[in-house]
Amino acid sequence: MNDRVRPRFDEKRFAFFREENAGYASAISPEDPSKALHVLNPTVVDVARLCDGVRTVADIRAAYNARFQQAPDGPLGRYVDEALFILSLYNLLEYEA
Repeated sequence: MNDRVRPRFDEKRFAFFREENAGYASAISPEDPSKALHVLNPTVVDVARLCDGVRTVADIRAAYNARFQQAPDGPLGRYVDEALFILSLYNLLEYEA
């Protein structure tokens, strides 16, 4: 994924979004014709909350690493990449240019 892309996670646009216990969330994308319910794990939810349409992917990696006192390019960046992949796969992100 391009590090300069600015993903936006806006739960208000979803057909359904609900926070669950222990940091999980359930969501249905409005663009999913099957209306499949997706359960997001706490890591994915944490990363999604950083996707405000202002931060770039590189900024999101740095912010997530900082939460755990890691260097901006630390090893936790791979979790960000995986979470963004999952969110994209489920059509739960919009991208700003």
